[in-house]
Amino acid sequence: MKNFLFFGYGSIAKKHIKILKKKIPKSRFYIIKKNPINNSDKNLIFMKNLESLKNFIFDAAFICSPVTSHFENINFIRNYVNVIFVEKPLVNDIKIFKKIYNIIKFKKTKIIVGYVFRFNKAFQFLKKEIKKKKYGKILNIESNYSSYLPLWRNKDFRKTVSYIKKLGGGVINELSHDLDILINLFKKVDVKCVKSFKKSDLNSKVEERVFIFGEIDKKIPFFTKLSFNEKILNRYLFLNYTNGSIFWDIIEQKIYLKIFKNKSIVKKSIFFKNSNIEMFEKQVDYVLSLRKNKFDKNLFIKEYDTLRLINEIKKKIK
Repeated sequence: MKNFLFFGYGSIAKKHIKILKKKIPKSRFYIIKKNPINNSDKNLIFMKNLESLKNFIFDAAFICSPVTSHFENINFIRNYVNVIFVEKPLVNDIKIFKKIYNIIKFKKTKIIVGYVFRFNKAFQFLKKEIKKKKYGKILNIESNYSSYLPLWRNKDFRKTVSYIKKLGGGVINELSHDLDILINLFKKVDVKCVKSFKKSDLNSKVEERVFIFGEIDKKIPFFTKLSFNEKILNRYLFLNYTNGSIFWDIIEQKIYLKIFKNKSIVKKSIFFKNSNIEMFEKQVDYVLSLRKNKFDKNLFIKEYDTLRLINEIKKKIK
């Protein structure tokens, strides 16, 4: 029997539990939740705190609590669990990063942040494709990640973490997946200007729509739109080249390639079937593999770059 520890029991925690059940049928899940719920599944055990579980050996811990609780959760279990998965973003305050890195360095704890698109087939293809010279030089980059918060969950959106400022809500934290994509495709992302728009029918106190303008690798202009107050769903990344273009439709799981050749346009589209489902399974596989495999601390340092970008955007909001 494998034992897994969970902090929180929201949609992402349930997704990971479902995957773990499929991969390891003989599993037991201990879930730390302020208000435990009654359930018929004997392998789902709800607890108010961890005190009674200190003598347990856990194969991995999954921190799926609000971002404002992440460091507290990590710090509390660092002596009891060797592998810790933390839902994105890692923390709400960049100053805490060094403390977490020291836990990895001195406690030999392996910490993975839940930026799931790193395991996406389309993203991995794109990462290789942009290095090819056949498209010419990148002129500009545009991305749009728009959705409608009331449609995200099957419950009152006003009671979700995304809507509540003190729990770390707002599009910058909630859609930081999309900022992490830029960080992992390019060497350096700098923010020049940020515009935030709050007037809406959602009546929230968090950032609902944010427009970000900046430069990539100190020479390529980029524009990113993050929003969870738009009725039309959009999620794409567009790279405009001197000799063509690349368009990643994240929702449709397709990449469209265009190259200008001999005064004509050569088009190609690639469909990455189930890539948005399989990436979660691959992420869990990676977490499980770390129970035996070596952990590269240098890769964890990359998390600082994403946190730095999030922090920079928040500082420059107008």
